[in-house]
Amino acid sequence: MPRMRLISEAFNELKEKDKNSALTLYGLTTLVKSGSVGGVVKIGRKTLVNMEVLEQYLQGEIPAQQPQIISYNGIRRISGV
Repeated sequence: MPRMRLISEAFNELKEKDKNSALTLYGLTTLVKSGSVGGVVKIGRKTLVNMEVLEQYLQGEIPAQQPQIISYNGIRRISGV
């Protein structure tokens, strides 16, 4: 079973392993929410991170994923207004 953690819990686990890490909570949050790190599951307002995948990403074993960009080709009309 994968070790799934909230972003703040994942950050605290990483800090316990490496107290001198330059990674900040904001930096980890940005990486996770941008889609660069795989193994992320959103459940409601909570974002869970797979710790094994995150550790492999930080060690350089897994390349960054390209976030999906959705293009709507200009301004869209809002219906029902």
